[in-house]
Amino acid sequence: MSSAILLPPANRYSLRAVPTPALIRRLHVLAEQELATDADVLAHMAELEVREEYLRLGFPSMQDYCVRRLRMSEDRANKRIRVCRTALEYPVIFEMVADGRLNLSGVLMLKARLTAQNADSLLAEAASLPNDALELLLASRFPKSESPTDAPALGLTCGIAGNSDVEVAARPTLVPSTAANDANPKGPLPATDNASAAAHGPVLHARFTLLSAECVALRGQLSMAAYEHFQRVRALASHRVPSGNAALVIEYALKLAAELLDKQKFGRGVRVRPCDGQPSGRHVPTAIRQAVCERDGGRCTFTAPDGTRCGSEWHLELDHIVPLAKGGSTSVKNLRTLCRRHNQLEAKREFGASHIASHIAARTEQAKADAIRARQRKAKRDAAVQLSAQAAPATMPPDPLMASAGGEHRIAHRADEISRSAPAVRGVAPNMRGDMVVADEPHAPNALPVIDSVCADIMAALRTLRFSLAEAHRGVEITSHMLGASAEQRVRAALPQLGRAPAHRIPRE
Repeated sequence: MSSAILLPPANRYSLRAVPTPALIRRLHVLAEQELATDADVLAHMAELEVREEYLRLGFPSMQDYCVRRLRMSEDRANKRIRVCRTALEYPVIFEMVADGRLNLSGVLMLKARLTAQNADSLLAEAASLPNDALELLLASRFPKSESPTDAPALGLTCGIAGNSDVEVAARPTLVPSTAANDANPKGPLPATDNASAAAHGPVLHARFTLLSAECVALRGQLSMAAYEHFQRVRALASHRVPSGNAALVIEYALKLAAELLDKQKFGRGVRVRPCDGQPSGRHVPTAIRQAVCERDGGRCTFTAPDGTRCGSEWHLELDHIVPLAKGGSTSVKNLRTLCRRHNQLEAKREFGASHIASHIAARTEQAKADAIRARQRKAKRDAAVQLSAQAAPATMPPDPLMASAGGEHRIAHRADEISRSAPAVRGVAPNMRGDMVVADEPHAPNALPVIDSVCADIMAALRTLRFSLAEAHRGVEITSHMLGASAEQRVRAALPQLGRAPAHRIPRE
């Protein structure tokens, strides 16, 4: 690398006296140095992010480190972070940037199209192409129709200045290099949040533009669900915002949301009562949360050795200075506010990276299992409520349990009891689908679904009328000979023999 020819500091930026040939020669030298320097900066940024050293230096993210410590603009830092992550997957990009065959904007244009199969050929074709020719190349190789999902993802960073039309530089999990001097760290990078969001629906945009010291313009798109929420909020807030002005409604709704989240997360504004309980394990009473939040100012308190404080307001968590596993107490003195990244960093220091990785994996699997169980419970509740609504005759009185809070859960519990006990009913047996059929009565094959439905309706109707499970079974047996009758007729025929007043009432939960 050739060295630049610089003028004395006093005349460094005054170039009027420099002859034109010397001016051109120096400009070429500086441009070459800039290309090599950009590649070196990208490589250093990539390795620093892989090692997560920015966390130990007191910064919550690589972007925050570039803005506050390296004095980059948010857009410049955002672009370089995304480029260096792409170059980690395809290290030849570092060399192409250094010799000018590829610029940073070109890397971002190629980023979404590069794969392990086409990287070599695509990068070779893209070498030394201007951006408009590169755009034409991508359009010819990857034709697409114009649609909302094709628009570039937009992410917002802290502050209005981060509203450029690029995806936010949210850090994915990186694979550390095997050695500190490894110039080409390898390993797959997972998709960003924007990519996963695009896979489940259209990518939505929102842009803030600073108009004055007291006014900010908002322009973007909302999902239909968000629009329906807005219409509902505007109707409910009509006593506070009679004009229905959208800007005033949004301001009022955001104010309420901020107050609600402050109460939930930090206990701000919550009246402390003796019944709130004492510290127990990981439970932090409201009074302690309020005191810790007031002391820390609602910001991350992690401080680097050089005195740099993180100060992040994102993903804040309460951390035990002396861990509970090592005898720490849940008190104001032993609690501090940390962002999630620095909380994980402190956990790695205390317990080791392998222990934390296994713990996070276990928590992730548990969360997935809980989500699956929640979906199953919801499906079971919906099916039970639908079954109950179909089984209840129009002349029957409404079930007060269903009208009260938690009625759906009680009906779901009843459906569980019915399904568990169905094989034990004399004369009633489950078929291959788990439905109930009358086993002792001869019938045509096409009558099976009718008998299944009628028996289930009888059971659900009797249970809705608060008859015990055994009485519901008996009602099915009593009317098993009425094959052609409807569920309502069979229930009416069973009631005189069962008695109008049920012998067993389900206790209220």
